[in-house]
Amino acid sequence: MAGFIKSLDCSNLTTFSKDEGGKIKIDNSNIETKVNIEQAKKIIDENKELIIFDMRTKEEYNSGHIKNAILIPYDKINENINFIKQYKDRAVLVYCRSGMRSTIGVKSLMDNGFSKIYHMYQGILMWRYDLFK
Repeated sequence: MAGFIKSLDCSNLTTFSKDEGGKIKIDNSNIETKVNIEQAKKIIDENKELIIFDMRTKEEYNSGHIKNAILIPYDKINENINFIKQYKDRAVLVYCRSGMRSTIGVKSLMDNGFSKIYHMYQGILMWRYDLFK
């Protein structure tokens, strides 16, 4: 039987939990949505309320960033959490250079109650659009 499943995409799984009364409830909300460059650009263009977090270093940010991105280095999230939490009920797009640091940042945001995160998993290296300095 082991040869029947070739791959399993877990990105859209429905999860179940029990509410306070012990009843099963369905939770199919995605906390993190991985998006490619083109999807990220469309989300940015269509959502003027979107918050964008650049998880790179200050030097990388200064070399060019997505318009209106807020610099939040991934390793400084906890020390800036009071500032960051003001956005926890908003949709946020997160990116770094290649997707590695933003993966860590996404986990920290989820741990701090963020509920709608777009993760530009390919990083700014693949960005083909204008950058701002």
